[in-house]
Amino acid sequence: MEKALTIIAVELDIHKDEEFGDVDDNHVGININGMESIDSHPAGYYDQDGQFRNLSLISGKLLRVTILYSQEDKQLNVTLSSPEEAYYPDKPLLSLN
Repeated sequence: MEKALTIIAVELDIHKDEEFGDVDDNHVGININGMESIDSHPAGYYDQDGQFRNLSLISGKLLRVTILYSQEDKQLNVTLSSPEEAYYPDKPLLSLN
């Protein structure tokens, strides 16, 4: 019995494409086996107070992208942050079970 191959992509997108249901022209998405995001969010991070802070993907500034998968929990977390921040955000930008 052959196992099905699953392709997972984390996209950092600077173009809004209506065909794929993009939320805006500056977003992060999780795609599974296709171009349409299963989950997406405008680019940014949650600060220590839990407030959302926008980040520009096209700014030319360095960004930190962390992708963590827990096989035990079957959970994929994507966190975007500025490397200038002294802390790592507690809340991921995207979390998919």
